Parts: sequence; structure tokens; C-alpha cells
Amino acid sequence: MAREQDLEAVDGFFLRIGQQFRQRPTGDHLTVAQFLVVRKLYTHGPMAMGELAESLGVSFAAATGIVDRLSQAGLVHRRRSDVDRRVVWVELSPEGHAKMAEMRQARRHLLEAMMQPLDDDELHELVRLLGKVVEGVGERHG
Repeated sequence: MAREQDLEAVDGFFLRIGQQFRQRPTGDHLTVAQFLVVRKLYTHGPMAMGELAESLGVSFAAATGIVDRLSQAGLVHRRRSDVDRRVVWVELSPEGHAKMAEMRQARRHLLEAMMQPLDDDELHELVRLLGKVVEGVGERHG
């Protein structure tokens, strides 16, 4: 019974934390999927459309739709491969880099505020435990 109550509590915590991040403190209007694409390109650099879709776990068509909207917003550029014209590369535009830097800073401020009640040892323990959870998710779904 205690485990069931703890799982309910964890579920509630994750929901509340997610709500904080979905409030979009930067004022941007990106969907979660668009944010994930921008973040992936920011950390990874230019990617082939197929590779991007696979890394996000979405279909090629879904990735294309997300990239279409990001392109219309001026946040990404597309270019055909010089080697294989069937391959489309996607990369962040300068505006996309600036937007991601702004969002990262806002998320960092939010995280700092959320973690403020924890001392350094508690934060380290939280990181260790969440890493263990994420590792377990990867083993079951990866």
C-alpha cells in the first residue's frame, strides 16, 4: 500500500513539474514537439531529416511537418545534400540558436528556483535517483 501511495505522489510531482515547464516562461509559442526538435538541433548540430525523425521517435512525415512550421517561423533552414539529393539536412538558423539560448536560460532559472529548497547533497541525490529512473526507462523502452 505504501508503494502505491508513493507512486501516486511521484505521478503528482511529475505532473506539477511538467505544468511549470509548459507555462513557457520565455513567452515562446513552440509546441513540445517543436521544442524537442530545436533542442536536438541545438545540441547535435545539423541532422538529416530521417536521422532527426528517428532520434525523436516520430515518423518521417511527422518530423517534416514539425520542421515545416519551424521553417515558417524562421527557426530552421533546410538544404539538400550535395552527395544525395534525396537527403534533406535541417539546421538551426541564427534566430533558432538565439531562441534556444533564451529558452535554455529561462529553463535554467526555473530549475534553479524549483531546486532552491535542496542543499547540494540533496540535489546530487535527486540527480542520482532520477538518473536511475531514466536508465530503467531506457532499458524497458530502448
